[in-house]
Amino acid sequence: MRPDDEVGYADSGYQGVAKRPEIIGDPDLAKIDWRVAARKSKLKAMPAHDQEVEVKSLLVV
Repeated sequence: MRPDDEVGYADSGYQGVAKRPEIIGDPDLAKIDWRVAARKSKLKAMPAHDQEVEVKSLLVV
């Protein structure tokens, strides 16, 4: 991550990244809006339309 990044995208393994001590302790990383993918089990439990919205929101274009 660069100091000027405003949004960070991560896979589902990074759940809770915004609460981690190394992120909170770094002023640049603490300002980032983290977008973390949902876990597969959570996606499977969602209605089909919500699954599409969730996946599309994480696509980097």
